[in-house]
Amino acid sequence: MSYRSAHHHLGPAPIRSLLAVAALSLGASSSVMAADAEDRAAEARERIVTVQAGTGSSRARRRAETELPLNALAPVARGKAAQALDDATLFRTLPVLRFPIHEDGLKYFVHHPDVAVALWRILGVSGCEMWQTGPNTYEGDAGDGSIGLFEVLLRGEKDQLVLVEGQFKSPVLKDPVQATCLFHLHTETAFDAEGTPIAVGRASLFISFPSRAIGAAAKLISPVTNVVLDRNFEEVCLFAHLMDRSMQTRPVWVEGLAAQMEGVLPRRKVELSQLSERVYAAGRYREQVRQASLRTAAPPVGPYGASLR
Repeated sequence: MSYRSAHHHLGPAPIRSLLAVAALSLGASSSVMAADAEDRAAEARERIVTVQAGTGSSRARRRAETELPLNALAPVARGKAAQALDDATLFRTLPVLRFPIHEDGLKYFVHHPDVAVALWRILGVSGCEMWQTGPNTYEGDAGDGSIGLFEVLLRGEKDQLVLVEGQFKSPVLKDPVQATCLFHLHTETAFDAEGTPIAVGRASLFISFPSRAIGAAAKLISPVTNVVLDRNFEEVCLFAHLMDRSMQTRPVWVEGLAAQMEGVLPRRKVELSQLSERVYAAGRYREQVRQASLRTAAPPVGPYGASLR
């Protein structure tokens, strides 16, 4: 099956809060009380830690430019990135976020964004559509007039560099705005003191427009746009964390979601199910190790040297 023929148009669905995803992912039933769902969502959000706030300062831009992995690109891709960088009139570094997630899960969703979008539709989070059109290209439709062509210039272990061309529909402006965006995502993975796998993600956007007039209008509404960009990045990280948690606690549920996905290559359904099994097995192993370490820990000692056990 070709990349393009794997797409099935579903039409835009109403955008809902990630509260619904939090309730589902954390095991709440369909009859859960709204207050309980909000508590569960708040608990999940607390695990998404903002290490550094988003900014568009000149200093942050200079740093972001030096961090771009341009030397890792092929000559043609490097030329495209350099051109986008030279033309950029708007810049934003999104918040640096730390959150619990298994390394395999993080890499999979980063490398296959169309799978995440397909899951959003199933869960009713968003009516966005994204479908793969080639080994490194995608098309996207947010359902609100925003559409884009995505070319992955670099798909690495820690760095992803994507060139996006399309139009953005803002509630502040009457007509869609044409724009080109160079998007850089950098992720690091590690384990915290309790042995929980975590990730730290940071991203930067360099945005250009076809005319000075459009660029000026975009700058005018940038305070509003920046809030939306920062919030969206936080929501995406929250979603990735919730899916990882579901794989550890409800792998069969995740496999059921995989079977329902539309608009993706058929093999993605198998890959997501296999990922869920791996994350579940890894979580079980970490818990067994943790329990074993508790059992073998030295007993506490009383004030006269006697064991308290």
